[in-house]
Amino acid sequence: PGQLPSLEEDFQAIFAANGDTIPEDWLEQVRAETTKATTSSYDATTPKAMELYEKLKQYQSDFYSSKGVVSALVVEEKADNLVVRTYAEQNDTANCQAGSWTADWTVSSSQQVKGTVKIHAFCHEGATVQLLSSREFGPLTITNVVTQIEEWDQEAMDSIREMNDNMGDKLKSLRRVMPVTRTKMNWNVEGHRMVQLLGNTSKK
Repeated sequence: PGQLPSLEEDFQAIFAANGDTIPEDWLEQVRAETTKATTSSYDATTPKAMELYEKLKQYQSDFYSSKGVVSALVVEEKADNLVVRTYAEQNDTANCQAGSWTADWTVSSSQQVKGTVKIHAFCHEGATVQLLSSREFGPLTITNVVTQIEEWDQEAMDSIREMNDNMGDKLKSLRRVMPVTRTKMNWNVEGHRMVQLLGNTSKK
């Protein structure tokens, strides 16, 4: 997340080393998808849509405004539904970390809400460690859309923290803690770093 220019340079170097060039149509598609993900937009006409947009803007300001975090909000009308996307990313190259939080929601005219939260965290100091999580929520008929989204976001974050707390024991059951070199393995350090990064991205 947040590192497309650097990745373009790396890809160009890799392709050049093999006497080739990056397919321009693929590169343009990636650029367009990246721009769309990180750009806020509003495409609706109803008072209900505008009210939801303003409340979600405040929600993002409250929870996704930590230092270094870039966020975006999209609200669109499609048929009888409102389609919502909340996005936040933090790119901390100095500490070899990056993370993104993407939530897509559909709100029907009857206030039925469903959606998916996707989390991606990446650490690359000494080794490459990635965390990918996707959780589906709903459908659920509710009265306060933003409150429900906040609860589901928190549930997604809590599940990552719980997974991280349990990860050390699971890994230790696969491999001995003290190898033949007698240097103890720290199984939890990268997992804790990723969860800390996500916690900074989604400030609670």
